[in-house]
Amino acid sequence: MTAPGMRVEITMSDVAECRVRIAGEIDIATVGALRTAFAEVLEASAPDRLVVDLTRVTFLSAAGVRAFVQVDRRMRSDGALFVIDPISPVAERVMQACGCGDLVGTALSASSGVSRRRRAPRPPWS
Repeated sequence: MTAPGMRVEITMSDVAECRVRIAGEIDIATVGALRTAFAEVLEASAPDRLVVDLTRVTFLSAAGVRAFVQVDRRMRSDGALFVIDPISPVAERVMQACGCGDLVGTALSASSGVSRRRRAPRPPWS
């Protein structure tokens, strides 16, 4: 799936795990396409683990962070795991600044069923 400025590649390794690679900018102009891609994955396969690769993300807005938080909440409500790994320095700074560093983990942890690592605590206003 592509949107101007962003590309999303989805790889299903098996029923249990789906990997999503995102490249480019995640902002208000592209977040709709990102949400659509996530919805298609969750409806079509309902994976036990969704691992998102943000190494090629060059910009991440709060709209993108919100989309990740929403997918994480939905997956946790279904007893599944959402993790962002690996991540670009730009995207990691934004996730940390928004108090969402707990969504960043390691794919190894996601694959082994170990909880993702905790990073920065959420600010009290979230």
